[in-house]
Amino acid sequence: AAAGLALESPGPAGRPPVPPETGGTEPAPPGAAAPAAPGGARPVSFTLEGIQAAWPEIVASGREQSRFLADALAQARVVAVNPPEVTLEPGPNPIHQEPLTRQREVVEGMLGRLLGAPVRLLIGGREAEPPRVRRLSEAEARAERLKVLRGRDPALEAAAEMLDLEVLE
Repeated sequence: AAAGLALESPGPAGRPPVPPETGGTEPAPPGAAAPAAPGGARPVSFTLEGIQAAWPEIVASGREQSRFLADALAQARVVAVNPPEVTLEPGPNPIHQEPLTRQREVVEGMLGRLLGAPVRLLIGGREAEPPRVRRLSEAEARAERLKVLRGRDPALEAAAEMLDLEVLE
């Protein structure tokens, strides 16, 4: 009952009461530390060193989105920063480029929140675009199948050479 009365009574100097959940804070005096960025972290400087130092935070944010994105971010390296552009070099495995390409807007958003400014992500020094797959011609496909079959059995290799065999469908 006493707690209910305390909330209804006016605060100090006749100000309205502050509910306990909001924890009413006074403005920081001059010379105090700068306020934190949303999420409790200070904004990171928009430099190569600043982003590289904060990269583990980006990987952790990526883990909240997708395990594949987190793996790709963990393998990627920030190689250049020229605001608003951030250039990533994907990991050595080509599979790491796809999550970066597909979720580019997500990564740009994570970096933007961390830096406090909009970011444009470049992957491998250029705008991200999916790799193109070259289609094999019919003759190339036949030659590839024959190569695989010949590699399975040395006797088949010798017979194919001796008889000048060709794969038929």
